[in-house]
Amino acid sequence: MLKRKNDKYTWKVELRKNQLAHAYTAAVRQDYKTYRWEDLAALLVRERVEVREEILLLIAKLMEEKLVERLLEGDSVQTEYFRFKPVVRGTFSPEGEPVEKDKLQYVLSIVPTQELKALLDSDIEYEVVAVQEQGGAYISRVEDLYTEATDGTLGCTHLARIYGNKVKCVDATGEGKGRLVLTDAQGRETEVTKIGENNPSTLTFVVPENLAPGEYSLRIETYFTSGSLLKKARRIEYGGTIRIV
Repeated sequence: MLKRKNDKYTWKVELRKNQLAHAYTAAVRQDYKTYRWEDLAALLVRERVEVREEILLLIAKLMEEKLVERLLEGDSVQTEYFRFKPVVRGTFSPEGEPVEKDKLQYVLSIVPTQELKALLDSDIEYEVVAVQEQGGAYISRVEDLYTEATDGTLGCTHLARIYGNKVKCVDATGEGKGRLVLTDAQGRETEVTKIGENNPSTLTFVVPENLAPGEYSLRIETYFTSGSLLKKARRIEYGGTIRIV
């Protein structure tokens, strides 16, 4: 039985424009990293489970390996909250030959059990934290790669990474850098000049060394989009607050 910490759980969602339906769809915002067994074991130890972290991790990995082994053998596996089932996707002739070989897939069906379905149906609510009006471009989180902080706290001269969608920072030619700007509470702007990794979903930069401690906003000005370059620069504002320490 799940030891619940809350009576209700809130999923933070971003509304994204659906041009075909002339409405918005909701996507759950992933502000933090994907949790691995190592992370879950560390959380359990911090909650004072009387088992060492390495033992928890060993057991979890052994169980996961056995689960995968059974699935590869073609068996189904059911845990307390999930059911895993092997599935073959495709169409076949009466002789058993795939009609379209390139569409033959071996996949898994993963569905929640009735207990988890009941929790999802009755104990989840949502909170809209952003509305995307700019072609799906957004910044989901900012991480200090030196301290691993993901709450917007950055140290001067530290290497930081921006996560999001269409965050590649380029100028009107597509060859040079666009603008990455930090603005303090008084409206003073500091342009970031040292940009490293510059991809559609991630961007790394060196936090300027001359920033005073305090709260800042962050934005990207870029001509990047999927396909040809934009005719006018797009401003992507980070919804959270950057704290320089």
